[in-house]
Amino acid sequence: MKNILIIFGLLVNSVYGQISWKNADSIMLKFYPELNKLQPFNQDSVRIYFTKMLNGYRLSNGLNSLKIDSLLKPVADDQLNYVAKLGEVTHEQPTKGKKSSSDRFKFYGLNSVSTGENLIKNTFYKNYRHFEMISQFKSNSISYMYAKTLFEGWKTSVGHNKLMLTENYNKFYFDIKIVEIEGQTFLYGITLFEETE
Repeated sequence: MKNILIIFGLLVNSVYGQISWKNADSIMLKFYPELNKLQPFNQDSVRIYFTKMLNGYRLSNGLNSLKIDSLLKPVADDQLNYVAKLGEVTHEQPTKGKKSSSDRFKFYGLNSVSTGENLIKNTFYKNYRHFEMISQFKSNSISYMYAKTLFEGWKTSVGHNKLMLTENYNKFYFDIKIVEIEGQTFLYGITLFEETE
């Protein structure tokens, strides 16, 4: 009950302009000291956790596991940087030769049989979101919770889930980009899938 009242109070104060979301978020640390004990964020750990989740999910559905292909990194970086700068998720770009995800694979010299791209954006205030994730995922690892949030977001979306379970894919690359603006955190995630000969 205490949790509900504190969160409700923070929301009411924020809505009526008496306290900003940024300030409300920082107050969370005073009420929930366990947030200070979370294992720090590590981008490599997010990749490792996500890889285990994705391949475990594929194997549990009778599919092959996917191999990480670092040749896909420039393709992923290109789109992650574009959407982060744009501030919204899109699979297209106006740049000639990079319009679609399959165009970007070709632009970077990859001769793929088939390709797929999952993109996602999460916007949140860190401490408030971390508190929610601790309750939801029962973990003290920020890296695990970020990986799980992205994985579950794609898994619950029909089109994105279909790409994760496409039988013909044999390679993939996953990455994230975090942008912080005025106390808000923007977490962008991308998974590229590839079928090679």
